[in-house]
Amino acid sequence: MQFLRRSLLAGAFKFDDRREQVLSRRFLEQFRSNINWVTKLVCIGYSFGDIHVNGVVLGWLEVATERRLFAR
Repeated sequence: MQFLRRSLLAGAFKFDDRREQVLSRRFLEQFRSNINWVTKLVCIGYSFGDIHVNGVVLGWLEVATERRLFAR
């Protein structure tokens, strides 16, 4: 449990208002705004288990047909 408290991106509820936040919402907003500058996104080691990040990626993909996601 101590590892999770020190981890920057641990926990599915990191942006849930009903729980203690591990990560500032600014990180998610920064990701959301910066992802729009790319047309190809390469995800390495990400298991797609975070609904917040998945929502941003899905929204990014839906904007333009030339956008591509590569997962390794």
